[in-house]
Amino acid sequence: MLPNVTAAARLCALRSALALTAPLSEQATHRPLLFNLFIYLTSFLVCFLLQAQIISAVLIHRKRPSFDERSPALYVNLAEACWAQDPKDRPTAADTEKRLAKMITDL
Repeated sequence: MLPNVTAAARLCALRSALALTAPLSEQATHRPLLFNLFIYLTSFLVCFLLQAQIISAVLIHRKRPSFDERSPALYVNLAEACWAQDPKDRPTAADTEKRLAKMITDL
């Protein structure tokens, strides 16, 4: 299982929100510029470290997210085929398009 991706997504969203207020927005002008810059850089660093943790889990430890048991089997099979470690074992773009079109028509 990957690190808590939901938490990573929330922190990246927080980073984006902080980027809107740091360092020179109208709402943040009462704070010193260095403080705003510190907040912005800290949030950027946290987001970067969480992304690095996810990349490490996938590339080094070969971990993948798990699917809910209610997930359609065709979708799960396609995702797992795309995650193949050896690129030669992954479906081509054309094959992926055909499989996705089949999923849509089977709905």
